[in-house]
Amino acid sequence: MSSRDGRTELDHESALFRASTQAYRNAGEPQKAIEKLEPVLKENPDEFRLCIEYAKALEDMGKPYDQSIAILNFWSVFGLRDARFIAIYAGMLFMSGHLSEADRVFSETTKREIDFADSVAIHYRPKDKEDPTKHIKLVGKVVRVKAGYAFIEVAGYSRFLCPSSKQRNITMREKMQVEFEPAFSAKGAVADRPVDISHRYMSGGGPA
Repeated sequence: MSSRDGRTELDHESALFRASTQAYRNAGEPQKAIEKLEPVLKENPDEFRLCIEYAKALEDMGKPYDQSIAILNFWSVFGLRDARFIAIYAGMLFMSGHLSEADRVFSETTKREIDFADSVAIHYRPKDKEDPTKHIKLVGKVVRVKAGYAFIEVAGYSRFLCPSSKQRNITMREKMQVEFEPAFSAKGAVADRPVDISHRYMSGGGPA
């Protein structure tokens, strides 16, 4: 067997193992995924994709971002060549308020010349810490609209990019209040699935 054939076989085995841990997570049993991942990660320090599963299993358990970030940071020497790793690592840094560090990790996408289509694809949607079966929703204000994109501002975070100025039958306009799901590509933070909620604040309540 050639070294290339051996590497292909190992990659296949790794993919099957990841699928089995994902099955535990999808079944609402992240602790079992962690128990399965721990011994394998100790023996295979270059398996950054398994590290991703470990970090996401911690998130599924409602653990603080810093626990997942510590794991991802340890494996970053291998993981920063991968768009999904960058999106999840930087996304968790972003959501935990480490904005400068998140920007540094996002910048690796350009430095390492990661494939454009992979770099702009959404790879991470943060989960609600109170109910990990749901994705987080944030409320923000549209602060800039250009042809084909808009920026949304949320207190405590950097701006989110909305890749289109027209989504889900709504046309973005400045000062519009929107509710959206934060999502992350390897390029940065994205405001996904925005909904116009300006009517909630017409009486003067809510964010200005």
